[in-house]
Amino acid sequence: MTAALPARRGLRLPLARGSQGRQMRWITERLIAACAGLALGLPPAMAGDLQPPQAVPDFALKTLAGDNLRLSEFRGQIVLLGFWASWCGACREQLAALAQLQQRYAARPLQVLSVSLDRRRDKAQAAAAGLALPVLLDAQQDVVRRYDPQRLPLLVLIDPSGRRRAAFEGYRDGDAARYRAAIDGLFAEEAWLTAGTGDQ
Repeated sequence: MTAALPARRGLRLPLARGSQGRQMRWITERLIAACAGLALGLPPAMAGDLQPPQAVPDFALKTLAGDNLRLSEFRGQIVLLGFWASWCGACREQLAALAQLQQRYAARPLQVLSVSLDRRRDKAQAAAAGLALPVLLDAQQDVVRRYDPQRLPLLVLIDPSGRRRAAFEGYRDGDAARYRAAIDGLFAEEAWLTAGTGDQ
């Protein structure tokens, strides 16, 4: 796995392909989100990591508890999908930050899913011990390859419609604040879009 994931910073996140109309819709959504952020007193840069919506591959994996979980089961919620391994020091630091985020947003429609790439179940279990997070097992690393990371950990922010809105590779001090900013920006965007369609 180490060879497949060279230590290279940054993902290439191209603009969503499609018609000019879809691009204009995304621009309009981002303007709405920016206005929402200003209304909430948030600086405009807070949601700067949000990207145009992109489809993400669905998958099903077993958890440490032996249950089957499918990504599409969490439609309607914001999902933080984290790929990690016990042999990755930065991954273990990020896991603790993700557990804190899950607690912080416990009353909101947000779910953190952590996906271990460890081939040995006991390694994943030991690394995630004490963290109130569901741990999915991708021992064959079939799922992570669909997301094509260049570096671990990889964190993918998925909106309630099941589309990727941001991706973060690696982990360092200050990244948790970036995660919160993107999450808050996405919640603000969703709230304004819902209000605009009269579904609130």
